[in-house]
Amino acid sequence: MNQVTDWLTEPAHTQEDATAKFKWWAVNHGVIRAYANVSIRERKLIPQATRIAIIQQCKLVAPEPQRADDLRTQVIKWAERNVFAETTTRKLAEEMQCSQHVARRLIAELPNYFRRLNQYTYEVRDYNMDREADRRRG
Repeated sequence: MNQVTDWLTEPAHTQEDATAKFKWWAVNHGVIRAYANVSIRERKLIPQATRIAIIQQCKLVAPEPQRADDLRTQVIKWAERNVFAETTTRKLAEEMQCSQHVARRLIAELPNYFRRLNQYTYEVRDYNMDREADRRRG
């Protein structure tokens, strides 16, 4: 069997490769994405019984979509663990496994946890510590 690891771009030409590609997509991204990303020509190479076995094995792979409240809570917990760290929207998006657009929106929604340093960089703040410092000063 050909050991191709990049099934995102590589086409499968043999039954073994097509089966491996379909299984990789089903295991890592769910059955629906497997059907969307493995061509009809490649699926015809896979015996139907093999395809059905893979589908039954990987039925529940698709993760639940993240709710905005859950993601916001995760960002707050992450910020509390990484106080005074510098981050970018790209780094935050990678940490939270979301898009950069969502990361920018979360930073904008949580101004008490992020302070803008420049166009791309933010400093993570500790909201509770900042409130205590403001109370002592005022």
